[in-house]
Amino acid sequence: MAKGATTSRSPGAANRTSASRREPVLAQIGSFVELFVWLLVLKQFFLPLFIIPTGSMAETLAGQHTVQTCTNCGFEYKLGLHGTTWPEPICPNCRWSGDPRSAHNSKAGDRVVVHGWVHDLWPDRALRRWDVVVFKDPKDGQTNFIKRLIGLPGEQIELIDGDVWVDGRVARKSPQAQEALWMPYYSHDHLPARPGGFAGVAPGRSYHPRWQIVSPNSGWGDPRQRVLRFDGAGRDLEQLQFVTDPDPTTRDGEIIDFYGYNALNANRVADGSGAWFEVVTDVRLAADVRMLEGDADGFVELALDKYTRRFFARIYADGRVTLESEDLATRVRESWGTAEQRIPSGRSVRLSLGHADYQVVLAVNGRPLLTSPDSYAVTPDLARARAELRPRVPVRIGAARVRAELSHVRIDRDVHYRSGYLRRLPAGAPPDPGQGTLTDAMGRHYALGNGVQGNPISLDDDEYFVLGDNSPASGDSRMWSRDELGPHLVAALERGEYHLGTVPSSQMIGPAFLVYWPGFLPATSWGVTIVPDAGRIRWIH
Repeated sequence: MAKGATTSRSPGAANRTSASRREPVLAQIGSFVELFVWLLVLKQFFLPLFIIPTGSMAETLAGQHTVQTCTNCGFEYKLGLHGTTWPEPICPNCRWSGDPRSAHNSKAGDRVVVHGWVHDLWPDRALRRWDVVVFKDPKDGQTNFIKRLIGLPGEQIELIDGDVWVDGRVARKSPQAQEALWMPYYSHDHLPARPGGFAGVAPGRSYHPRWQIVSPNSGWGDPRQRVLRFDGAGRDLEQLQFVTDPDPTTRDGEIIDFYGYNALNANRVADGSGAWFEVVTDVRLAADVRMLEGDADGFVELALDKYTRRFFARIYADGRVTLESEDLATRVRESWGTAEQRIPSGRSVRLSLGHADYQVVLAVNGRPLLTSPDSYAVTPDLARARAELRPRVPVRIGAARVRAELSHVRIDRDVHYRSGYLRRLPAGAPPDPGQGTLTDAMGRHYALGNGVQGNPISLDDDEYFVLGDNSPASGDSRMWSRDELGPHLVAALERGEYHLGTVPSSQMIGPAFLVYWPGFLPATSWGVTIVPDAGRIRWIH
């Protein structure tokens, strides 16, 4: 073609060009519609999404709540919002109750993703004990509930002294579930400036958690510092003791099932005793330990009790780690194992000693190194007898022949499933089928909860037993009565095909596995809440 020549396009060519420009747009719209349809199908049948409405699964999952920061110790915690009722904030770390409610920091409930298809395809294998599961409310068969799966088809369940017993043996949690269910009790990073206003044993009495030197003229420095220091390279074993009474005391500190999430009255024990809390004897003590100087046989020691036994986790200056147990009646001490741990020069290691579900675990840097032997076990009868004792749990830190520092010292408690649930029966009214009864000194009759101590529950081949992690404030399998059943289950109950306190397989949706949207960060300085709280997106255990 000659330079400078012009060309002309036929009308057909122009139409084809215009059509080619329109087709990608239409194709994109179609693709978005197709994607939207597939997302709806995915949400409805495969990965349904739910929002947590209440605090029955706190601290694992939260319903509508506000985030409080205690002005007495600086500890941050969640406070549940129950409809229009705003509970009085009480710090779970120091029990300070003088702070106003943080109304500006309100958050919606966690939003979770559920495996909605696994249970339908493999109902016998899809669900495991300690899974967090979504199911239909027994009251109406429509509302979605979320709890932790405790009992599986064909098992007998009994809650004794806060633990789950299955077919006469204590059920130990999976490592992931146990880590999720260790609840912060006292962090020495958050020292209280003054005593709190609420103690569990006697409401209104002051409460002052702290570490205290056991013997005078000790090698321990001031325990009112966040870092605990021991300058005792030539000294024998000297200890610190965890205490909670406000006055000078030698009494061990109380450890109870207190939830900062709850309104105060939600913590009250429903067993007719008038008690506010139950004692927890499953405890974990942890600290970052840094050895500065010492003999090869110098050590730092963590110690705690469980009724008649005391347990010791030691880390030596030469890297040895030992787990020991002592019978408090006979004072006979036995070794439960030794391991080696490399201690980097000038650096700390995280040492923890925990007792849960009649298993003792010594861990270093989060990795279990030593555990109690299988011979450490109790019978259900002994566990029931111990549940009446309500002892304080001695928790201590010791050191000998070293110079050392302990930082980030923390006490956690295990979830404690309350079994003291009673429901008052009208005069002459029989209990619901399968529920035991109790009569008090006044001749009043009560129905025992489902699966609680003294009233075990046996599950059929298609029934499950579920509990909330927030045991004092959870309406779960323990409490479901005939009056709360919807018509879809009443007929099955009358035919003997359904047991109170259970979730039929047909009402189970599946396990929740991810918090995909935990809400927004606090409002900006100009009052806008737009930044998602992505740091709280997490797997559910």
